[in-house]
Amino acid sequence: ELFGHERLADLIAENPCLSPREMVDTIYSAIVAFSGSEKFSDDVTCVIVRIADNVHSVPLLHTEMEVSSSLQELASVRAFVRHFCSTLPDGVLDQDGVHELEIAVNESVSNVMRHAYHGQTDRTIRLEAAAYPDKVAIYIQHTGDRFDPARVRPPSFDGTRDGGFGVYMIAACVDEVRYIEIADGRNGIHLMKRKSKSYGGLQNGLAR
Repeated sequence: ELFGHERLADLIAENPCLSPREMVDTIYSAIVAFSGSEKFSDDVTCVIVRIADNVHSVPLLHTEMEVSSSLQELASVRAFVRHFCSTLPDGVLDQDGVHELEIAVNESVSNVMRHAYHGQTDRTIRLEAAAYPDKVAIYIQHTGDRFDPARVRPPSFDGTRDGGFGVYMIAACVDEVRYIEIADGRNGIHLMKRKSKSYGGLQNGLAR
């Protein structure tokens, strides 16, 4: 059985936000796992080409940081978001948009620390921020347990049940949330906040 073009296309479609280097590693790991061997009868060559079809595909700004999985690092995570957003061109995110993005990132990283790493403080979490003319994207990577949002029940607002509020707040604060499996035991959370409008996403989310 061949690995095949369809399996390759599906693998790329499942990981659209990886860097070229990460995509190469992901494809290679998938091929090794599929064949059950790191030795091949022929050469293996993989070339990744990133195509920008318009100016919105190229980040205006980009930065990264890595923190430990200690809850004490959350202050640094929030500062990372605030500092990055302070360098954005005018009109990308207003103050409310920055605050909502900060909440979403803080909740996401906290969930990784508490649930993906089960409170272990010696693991690492990588954050990557990218700004575009009409949006800001935050990518969070970790090697803890993968999170499946479909298994989380919606929060109860009548006080009859705890849980679910973190996931709800994340979704209410940003325009897009994706939980993905990358490769080599890595998992990711991708958050995207579009250009600020005249209303707050968190307020609208709570109103709903």
